[in-house]
Amino acid sequence: MKYPEVFTEADLNALDVQSSFPNRGARQELISRLQAQLDRLVQEIKKSGASVKGLPADSKAAGDIQVSLGEKLELITKIQSKLKRLQNPQTGITQITIENFKGISAPVTIPLRPITLLFGANSAGKSTIIQALHYARRTFRPPFTTVFARPKSLTLARSPSAS
Repeated sequence: MKYPEVFTEADLNALDVQSSFPNRGARQELISRLQAQLDRLVQEIKKSGASVKGLPADSKAAGDIQVSLGEKLELITKIQSKLKRLQNPQTGITQITIENFKGISAPVTIPLRPITLLFGANSAGKSTIIQALHYARRTFRPPFTTVFARPKSLTLARSPSAS
C-alpha cells in the first residue's frame, strides 16, 4: 500500500487505522512514515519558536509564525492519535452490521470502540440493537445458523420471513 511522504489533515482524517492491513509490514510502514513526519514537525516547531523570539510580539511576521505553529500543533496531535491507535490496535469485534432484524430492514453498521454509547429518541432502535446482540449470543451456541463472523466484524442477517 502506498502512503504519502507527508500526511495532510485530510489524509489523516481519511486514514482508517482500525482497518485490516494486508500484512504486518504495511502497518509498520505506516507507523514509520507517521513517526518521521511527527519528528519533522517537532523540529520545525523548535526552529520556528527560536525565530519568533527575536521578533516584536505585535509584528505581522510573529503573528504568521504563531498561526503556523498552531496548525502544526494540531497536526501533531492528530498524528500522535493515529500512531497510538496503530501501535495499540483494538482487538475483537470492531463493528456490527444488522439487517432484517425487527424494524431494521436495510443494513445498519455500528462501529464499536472500547466505549460505545447508544443514545437517541424514543423508538430510534436502541433496544433493537441490544436485542440483536443477544440474538447473536444465543445463535453462537451450536448449531450456528445465521451469524456470519468476518475478521473484526459481525454481521447479523435473518431472512425477512424468519420470526
